[in-house]
Amino acid sequence: ITDAFKVKRKVDRFNGVSEAELLTKTLPDILTFNLDIVIIGINPGLMAAYKGHHYPGPGNHFWKCLFMSGLSEVQLNHMDDHTLPGKYGIGFTNMVERTTPGSKDLSSKEFREGGRILVQKLQKYQPRIAVFNGKCIYEIFSKEVFGVKVKNLEFGLQPHKIPDTETRMQRRWQLRKKNMTQAMKQRMEVLTLSIWATVSHAASLRTG
Repeated sequence: ITDAFKVKRKVDRFNGVSEAELLTKTLPDILTFNLDIVIIGINPGLMAAYKGHHYPGPGNHFWKCLFMSGLSEVQLNHMDDHTLPGKYGIGFTNMVERTTPGSKDLSSKEFREGGRILVQKLQKYQPRIAVFNGKCIYEIFSKEVFGVKVKNLEFGLQPHKIPDTETRMQRRWQLRKKNMTQAMKQRMEVLTLSIWATVSHAASLRTG
């Protein structure tokens, strides 16, 4: 066996599109007026920039959790993201616009500026509930926007509110399943869904 056969073939995740090119792309917001919920991420990752849709990763459970929470009556995927404002009153945005391989590549300045812009978006569109998709993003937002360093953060409704918008914080949907037993996987899924239940009542807002 030659050395050529020993080299592990690199997986082409983006069909020939280079990482450098993806880093120049952005992910458009999906926002409109009269939304019940706006889901807020940190910033676009490489896969989101490549697909041009929100939460497209194959290991991301966002769309499954959306369906099982009752916020959608059918199983959707990232290709359906643009239909959610009209069908379910749900929109999408990010705290920082710039695409990076990971959130650790963002600077404190970008978070501060992104928080300011995010507040402007929320005040403009005035969704009923702003959902921060992860503990880290809300901690950063609270520090940069409210000037409050959160202690003993709990998921669900948060005490500091943007005018006319309730603020909730959700557990991230990305479940780390490597080396987990089936029972552990199921418990993780139930945990994620139970946190989603804190906003599942919003499904009735549009008809209430």
